[in-house]
Amino acid sequence: MPRPRPLVKPRRHRNGKASRARGGLVIVFALLRLVDAFFLIGLPNGPTSLALVTVGLVAMWTTALLVAIWRRQGWARLLTIGVFILCAVAAMVMIPNSSRNIPMLTAYIVTGIVTIGASAWLIYSRDVHRLTSRDRE
Repeated sequence: MPRPRPLVKPRRHRNGKASRARGGLVIVFALLRLVDAFFLIGLPNGPTSLALVTVGLVAMWTTALLVAIWRRQGWARLLTIGVFILCAVAAMVMIPNSSRNIPMLTAYIVTGIVTIGASAWLIYSRDVHRLTSRDRE
């Protein structure tokens, strides 16, 4: 006599795709904090209270969005891509204003490159897409 099928579906084994996506999120977080440090170091008169508050708020919001992606929220991925693209555009707009200050110019260029790279990774990474998709392959 055949055995009856179990009522509970067997658990699927993890194939590492979520852990790769989360590892990439950690790398993006570390690169963004490095960019914040470059920005503060590149200020001509040293970090002012306004610059510290601005960098602190940017760090807080990008961290919150990356944590939301970590927790599989699809809307956070799209919002983070938009924020990164805005940051890259703002950095590119500020480049002509800082042409005489080489450390600040370098900070803006690095900010633009890192945020463009991070947003491209969020757009094209299949692992992040699977992490945040509704069907959760």
